[in-house]
Amino acid sequence: MRSVLNRLDEWADRLDAGGTRALWGARDAMTQQLEGRVGLFHALRRASSWDEVFDLISANGYTLIPNGEDFIAADMSTGLMFSLWDCGHSRLVFEERLGHFPDSPPTSR
Repeated sequence: MRSVLNRLDEWADRLDAGGTRALWGARDAMTQQLEGRVGLFHALRRASSWDEVFDLISANGYTLIPNGEDFIAADMSTGLMFSLWDCGHSRLVFEERLGHFPDSPPTSR
């Protein structure tokens, strides 16, 4: 019985260490992604086409989701999201500059 408990303790320690490493890895990935938003926002404001917007969004790990009068950029792996309003442009401003939002935008590039 003692050996079974020892093995369970070892297994729990390994599981905990792996879980902690995974959490730290996710934290680091999210931190890098958040730190890169300033550059991403600047590039989005300079984009000259919807293709360029989609390329920038996907290159940074996000998917662009139309949401009524706004767009949401979401990273499905980390759960991070932001509104394109956050970069200083509303959907209306993007559409004035780039034309009407495509009816069937690419889902991934």
